Amino acid sequence: MEGKKLFMVKRTDRQGTSEIRERFKREHLSYVGKDGRAVFGGPLLDESLRIISGFVIVRGTDLEDVRLWVNDDPYTKAGVFESVEIREWKMGFSPTKEMASIVYTILCLDKNSMRETRARIRPEHLSWWEESGRNGFIGPFPAEDGNGAVGTLIITDGHNLEEVTRWAETDPYNKGGIFESVTIYPTRKDLPISTSKAAPRM
Repeated sequence: MEGKKLFMVKRTDRQGTSEIRERFKREHLSYVGKDGRAVFGGPLLDESLRIISGFVIVRGTDLEDVRLWVNDDPYTKAGVFESVEIREWKMGFSPTKEMASIVYTILCLDKNSMRETRARIRPEHLSWWEESGRNGFIGPFPAEDGNGAVGTLIITDGHNLEEVTRWAETDPYNKGGIFESVTIYPTRKDLPISTSKAAPRM
């Protein structure tokens, strides 16, 4: 899988598909976990820890390659998902130790015209992560034109949703006003993490 790009795949469940999820769970996990394509995988949960979306970080050559991979997933074929969002993602840092079974996914999307501001604040943002002592993944969503980034994805251990929310508010990017939205999901880690040491900073 060397040379492959990374992509975030977020798939929102249709209502009333919990039984279908359970029926095809073994096939789905086998599919997502094979060939070492998935770096991280598990469902996004609401505050009551009920499944609302499928979530995976997957290796692929391009968006079309990942779409084809998504379409062959037993969950997709069984009609579990209502919508699919795929974004290219660049890993800045990865976990340095085993992550908990419940982690927290922080999905941050930038306002328009924030690339220069993001670039200026980036050193503070990187220091914030390194000095936090957090264990997890962090990195940007690159812009489609290849010039800068348009968002940030963080997957981190944490005590609970409230604690992680308070911590996320201290992100220099957040304090600098670049984000249009910040959404935080408890996330169940269903797959072994498939990655090596931290990638170069992005």
